Amino acid sequence: MPIDVVKDESGKWTASLNSNMMYPALYAFLQDNYKRFKWVSYLELPEEVTEEDKENIERMLAERNFFPVYLDSRTYLKFMEYYEKVLYPFFHNFVCPSDNFEFMETEYWDAYNYVNKKFAEAAIECGDSNSLFWVHDMYLLMCPFQIIRKNVT
Repeated sequence: MPIDVVKDESGKWTASLNSNMMYPALYAFLQDNYKRFKWVSYLELPEEVTEEDKENIERMLAERNFFPVYLDSRTYLKFMEYYEKVLYPFFHNFVCPSDNFEFMETEYWDAYNYVNKKFAEAAIECGDSNSLFWVHDMYLLMCPFQIIRKNVT
């Protein structure tokens, strides 16, 4: 997500564009050219965040067209390991070393697929029948399939 969410000294949650070079530029472009865009992205929060905090954060982010997807750290780790050890080498024409075959086990694939499903559900939830879904990068290769599977056209 191109936005950082932090709790200030008074206990209030604030959001600001982060310093990643690509995302703020893309966000500015979308904001200027596509007023109705919605950005669905993973947002990591500390475990001690309350449900009330989450609601406040989601409300604050929605004002800027951001919609977070939350994942537990174990699922996120398995998702990233599958991406880094299987998909990245495959799509970048690297030979997959034999020690990476453990990442082709069901639990890593299941985590990868679960995360894609969560993103698809979040995108569908904030979209409508006229929505165009742009899924960026190899992290979410299964997301378009999951969107179509939900009969969203």
